[in-house]
Amino acid sequence: MKTLIVEDELLIAADIEALVSSFGYGPSVLASSYTEALYFLQTENIDFAILDIQLSGHKSGIDVAIELKNQHKIPFVFLSSYEDFATINKALETQPNAYLQKPFSKVTLYAAMQLAIANYGKIHHKNTMDDEGVAVKNILFIKEKSGYIKLPMKDVHFVKSDGNYMEFHTADRKHLIRESQKNLLQQLPNYFLKVSKSFIVNLEEIASLHQQIIRLHSGKEIPFAPAYKAQLVARLPIQS
Repeated sequence: MKTLIVEDELLIAADIEALVSSFGYGPSVLASSYTEALYFLQTENIDFAILDIQLSGHKSGIDVAIELKNQHKIPFVFLSSYEDFATINKALETQPNAYLQKPFSKVTLYAAMQLAIANYGKIHHKNTMDDEGVAVKNILFIKEKSGYIKLPMKDVHFVKSDGNYMEFHTADRKHLIRESQKNLLQQLPNYFLKVSKSFIVNLEEIASLHQQIIRLHSGKEIPFAPAYKAQLVARLPIQS
């Protein structure tokens, strides 16, 4: 997950960057002004933002938040040392997913990021996967006892239906989330394709087709239904 940190105090920005990395939510890009923040939003694939309200220049973190809400639709956290109601209320009008008062600690920053991800999922219910996972762009955040863990969708080799649950299979793990296949298909990136009643495959992981079997680069074999063969072959640069 790439995080945009908008903070004009360099030492604080560096501290936030180190903490975000320790949470497993890096890499990060640092901006010290509204202009720099917009540049990174336009040139980088940003998944999450941490915004200081007070910035150098005429525009503030609130202006960055307005841009996020209107154009980028990603979760964000406000940082602020302000204690006046006028500034806080103006910031809250942008509907941040969490709000953190300075000075903050490692624990409170982590909690704010977790809360932001959870709140984003509740607000954007079309992009959520029940209470056990939240989809943000091409990343799935899976709820575990310790909080949310991130699962980049490109790391998912295939998905299998298992009753009321969906199994997300990576190279070395299986993640189980309560969700319907119908809802899931509306949220997956376009490099996933349903190939049978039970299986959805990451097309980028397919090595070859053999009769009614898909062989992945990992060596795993997935069955596909004849009804899906034409669409499957059309989407792949390989011949069956």
